[in-house]
Amino acid sequence: MIPEGSTRLGAFVMTRNRPHFLMKTLQLLSSQSRPPDHILVIDNGPSEQTAAIVSAFSPSLVGYHAMHENVGPAGAAAYALERLSEEKYDWIYWGDDDDPPASSDTIERLMKVAETADANVGAVGAVGSKWDWDKGEIRRLPDHLLKGVLDVDMIAGNQQLIVRRNAVQDVGLPDARLFFGFEELEYCLRVRLAGYRLQVDGDLMRDPQLHLRDDPDVPASPTGPARNAQSARPGGVLLGARTQVRTCVHAIATAGHR
Repeated sequence: MIPEGSTRLGAFVMTRNRPHFLMKTLQLLSSQSRPPDHILVIDNGPSEQTAAIVSAFSPSLVGYHAMHENVGPAGAAAYALERLSEEKYDWIYWGDDDDPPASSDTIERLMKVAETADANVGAVGAVGSKWDWDKGEIRRLPDHLLKGVLDVDMIAGNQQLIVRRNAVQDVGLPDARLFFGFEELEYCLRVRLAGYRLQVDGDLMRDPQLHLRDDPDVPASPTGPARNAQSARPGGVLLGARTQVRTCVHAIATAGHR
């Protein structure tokens, strides 16, 4: 039962035929010092194994939705953001099955940023970057600036991105046509163009725990074979989707920003 008046945190985790990774991530999310109030598993490759993993958790904590086809991370995120927004969660955690929080208090620390943020902060996260609006390039933050709350232009989906529901309502949903490939970048830039700010916890970003995984069963790289398996487009390659993303990002970059 969520106390009346408290901030409601919904979460979604995208998966496809990786029950072992999903179990690990759900365990790490549910054992956070500040766990999500509800976790929605979006299954891009429905299987009995995945459904069995979800059934091991309380239905009040973990829900399940099987997509009718593999719609990729972009399509899964679009569905989940729409549904959790409709269910009135104030903030929505954007997760993959192979990218759990790095420490037991990661979400608690990020929610402290979210709950003390101005109303024009549309998303928070653990790691972020600046965007060169003239050149259309990602710019990393220098190490000496990594302290306190920092404004950024993008937060990668594998870096504990948490989006404000009001921003989703104003900006709309991720473009499901992108399928896979920088869909978080495109969405973050749209959030920025709508006038919202994005913030990260610089101290958390500097924390070495964020970059080193102790558990060998959880992949360390979101671009490795495991990530690609979750995202593989049936019967084809990702070239078309990546071209669409580049075109979309270029259009955003040349449109100026607020």
